[in-house]
Amino acid sequence: MATRMIPFVFSSTIAYQVEFGEFFASFFFDGALLNGDGAPIATPYLEADLPQLNIRQIADTMWITHPDYAARKLTRTSVITFSLDAITFTTGPFLVRNDLAVRDDVTMKYTGTLTKDSVGTLISSSAHFLSGHVGALFELTHPRSLADSKVETTGASDSAFIDVKGAWGFNTSGTWSGTVRIIRNLNGLGDETFRTFVANTVGARNIQLNRTGRLIEREDNVQYKIVTEVGMSAAFSADITVNSSVKVGIVRIDSITSTTEAACTVLTPIGGISTDTTKRWAEGAWSGVQGYPKSIAFFAERATYVGRRNVWLSRVGDFENFDAGVLDADAFIVSLSTTNEIMWVDTVDKVIVIGTTGPPWTVQSNKVSTPISPTNFTVDEQSGFGSADIQGVKVNNAIIFVDFVQKKLHEFAWNADEQKYRTPELTLLAEHFSNSSTVTWLSHQKNPESILWFGLADGTLHSLTYQRDQNVVAYAAHPMDSANSPSVSSGSVIPSTGEDEVWLSVERNLDGVDVTCIERMTPRTITDDDDFHFADCAVIYDDVAATVISGGAHLEGETVAILADGVSVAPQVVSSGTITLATAASKVHYGLPFTPQVKPMRLDVETGAGSSHGSISQIPELVLSLLESKNVSFGDSIDDLVDVDLDHEDLVNNSEITDVFTGDVMVSQDGGFSIEDSIVITSSVTSSVTDATPLTLRAIVARKEITGR
Repeated sequence: MATRMIPFVFSSTIAYQVEFGEFFASFFFDGALLNGDGAPIATPYLEADLPQLNIRQIADTMWITHPDYAARKLTRTSVITFSLDAITFTTGPFLVRNDLAVRDDVTMKYTGTLTKDSVGTLISSSAHFLSGHVGALFELTHPRSLADSKVETTGASDSAFIDVKGAWGFNTSGTWSGTVRIIRNLNGLGDETFRTFVANTVGARNIQLNRTGRLIEREDNVQYKIVTEVGMSAAFSADITVNSSVKVGIVRIDSITSTTEAACTVLTPIGGISTDTTKRWAEGAWSGVQGYPKSIAFFAERATYVGRRNVWLSRVGDFENFDAGVLDADAFIVSLSTTNEIMWVDTVDKVIVIGTTGPPWTVQSNKVSTPISPTNFTVDEQSGFGSADIQGVKVNNAIIFVDFVQKKLHEFAWNADEQKYRTPELTLLAEHFSNSSTVTWLSHQKNPESILWFGLADGTLHSLTYQRDQNVVAYAAHPMDSANSPSVSSGSVIPSTGEDEVWLSVERNLDGVDVTCIERMTPRTITDDDDFHFADCAVIYDDVAATVISGGAHLEGETVAILADGVSVAPQVVSSGTITLATAASKVHYGLPFTPQVKPMRLDVETGAGSSHGSISQIPELVLSLLESKNVSFGDSIDDLVDVDLDHEDLVNNSEITDVFTGDVMVSQDGGFSIEDSIVITSSVTSSVTDATPLTLRAIVARKEITGR
């Protein structure tokens, strides 16, 4: 069963790999299963859902979105435990109000107690409710009653509480002395003094806090009341008034009774009385009926969700608050004027970038050095290519993404010459790689070099060395030995000491059984020959010297390549999960053999007569620049190879590691004249199994002779 690897990076020194499978997630830390068993947790996702999981992380929390599931948070609760929980949204977002968007005269009526946390029934005048509405929000707008608009008090008595949202005012009158307080209560969590006013002399003051914009309550479920202290004059009177003519309540659907009735819980107090109907209602934007956000990013201290053709930005500093408004910090919604569906969202510089099935879009502030807000934003369609439903990766000031048909990699970046964003193709010189398959995942390795790792639906592994500042964009394929039908279903990268770790989920057939193997590439920088580890799905034994080496139960019945204390020994078949060495060794690597192979593009050169492309030519000599390599061969095809003598007395070996070679070696190639000039560099093959020894090729310098067209 295919699984997906996802990085959980707390910091540059603390990082986990998460394996998501069907209905589970397991965790790896420091190269091993966390807590011995992977500390597994349950998830709601099917195997088919895994490619569409979109992630974003801050510290101990990872946000996960999928268009068919409510957004969730994966939280590290301790160094060895994690939890996955659906995010509870109580303030929206909502679709456009029904009486404005549809105008079908459908009404909603809530019956039951109107206060927060009460349970009641939501009744629709027309068939509306479906099973997917469970968990959905509905917003009901009613005219404010007199009791909902004003509370007042006289003398030394206190007023009742009043629900307040938006602009409100406080006024006193009469000839009085004493102390009066405005009390605020949020979510029933207890009274707190909002303001205190004192008149020490009778008739000394009256208060009017009702100027436009002076008092604005932004939170839901807030109540205010007037409290007087002992000794307040009998002539004192005061009132609190709410400016809005309507009261907006919110309920959450708990269960569906019929297409016209649903049980619900009040999240924000309902206006009117329990028999009032209203045409002014709005359905939540996210549910099993409307769908859920497809992708998430964080921008200017806002959570930014996208889906369908909408961009939802949360309140500043409150990632779960989508109570829309017009104040600078309020949540708001941006709708794209396109028929193309949104695939992903990311940020670059001070811009929100949105990938769609058509050209990308950007959302940003329309004023220099001013934060984005409900009244300060601009939306622009950029020129470029459509995107697939695959989360891209950000590399410096660029976003690398997969095109709509999943055949190419593109780069979204600012073009200084043209003064606009462009999406050039990165795989232009290697379009053949996806002729018979499609790209399914993408991950980025920063160290020791910037490499984009990606996989295809056919299970093959590929990479793109990407160093834009050096103008380096180079594609490579990474075939695996086909003996056990390997298929890479996903991969991801986490930081580590020295260089980043590349992890792969590989489906293999081992000993006749289909299994999923989680494999980690070993570091390329090696300082000791007994650290050579050039085998797949391999075992590392590092303990007291022994001849019987265990740990290979997953390789039962497979022929493995073996390195013992840095020396290649004859291959063996794993039996009872072990191999047996003739000589005891303390550092042993054994695993499935593979044959490294480098086949460069045709080496065309410019001459006085023009390009050598298509010319009859010969490459009689090659200079191979090698790094910490051993057992190297070359030729014009995999079937016609010659071993390179790395022990020749004329060679200068710059390696500090015993028995490997670093430096330049010149070799003669006996091939005749041709148009193709094929070159193959690979490892020597002995005993029908490639030795698990290193081969790193830094450069190829060809001396080319051109004889004619």
